[in-house]
Order: sequence, then structure tokens, then C-alpha cells
Amino acid sequence: MDQINLEALGVPTLSDEHRKLIKKAAKLTGYPEVEYTSKSEEEVKKIINDIEAAKKAEEERQKRIDELKKKLEKEEAEYDESKTVEENQEELERIIDRKKNPKYKFPFNIYFKGHDIQEPSHLFAQDQEYTEKEIINTMFKAGYKEFSGKIKLAYDRDENMLIPEFASQRHG
Repeated sequence: MDQINLEALGVPTLSDEHRKLIKKAAKLTGYPEVEYTSKSEEEVKKIINDIEAAKKAEEERQKRIDELKKKLEKEEAEYDESKTVEENQEELERIIDRKKNPKYKFPFNIYFKGHDIQEPSHLFAQDQEYTEKEIINTMFKAGYKEFSGKIKLAYDRDENMLIPEFASQRHG
């Protein structure tokens, strides 16, 4: 029996490289090889490249999520699956910013030189939030000259009390 010349009939034959690419594409996608036999070698390469790029992007995304979860856990917060990675990242940044720059809502008391400062309400507005820096500047402008230099405010939640901690000045 004579062999049929497929090329003469217009049926393309596939190179070994093309066959390897088809097998790889089928393996990556889970579709049968026959799905790719009508595609050119370049089309199959593009499919493979797109799939590999998508897998790599997903791996990078998962790595970013895992890192973000660890950072949120460190800040005693949880990753919210209903939010995007970017929204969770923004939440982490807000948490860190609040810790670095806490705000205190007036009314609060200020403990200074062994007693509460009487009536700080003339210095601060009711129900408004203030940063440490704003409180320290307000106290300095109100005549409390000790509120110059390096000062940190400690907060006693039970007493709703701010306690200034002054950095000691060393001379010598």
C-alpha cells in the first residue's frame, strides 16, 4: 500500500518542537492536545507564555498576601479576605500610622507635676482628636514651658490620662 503524502493534501505536519509545545500547553491547561494542533507554533508559544506569566503573577500575589498576613498579625490585626490586597495593605499602613502617631480624643486629663492640669477644656475642643505633637504644642503655647524639647506622651486608658515623659537633659 502506498503512503499518503499529507503535505500534498494540504495537511500540515508538525515539527518535533511544535509537538513538544502542544504537549506542554495541554499539560498546563488540562485541555487535550487536539485543542492545539490547529494552532501555529508561535500561537502555542504565546499560550504557554501567557499561562506561565499568569501562574508567576499568582505566586507573587500569594507571596505578597502571606507577607501582609504576617505583618498584620504582628500588629494584632487580621487579613480581610473580602478586601483586595491593596485595601489590606492600606489598612496595615493606617494601623502602623496610628501606632506611630496616636490621636487622643478630648476630653482627656493631663497629669503634670504631681497633679492633673485643671480645666484643659479651654485649650482643647470637645470631641476633637489631637496628635501628640498638637497636644505638646498647645501646652507650650499655653505657657507650660516644660513642654519644649523632647517629650513623649504616655496614655493611661483607665484614667483617660496623658502623662508627659520628658527626655532628661545631660550636660557635661
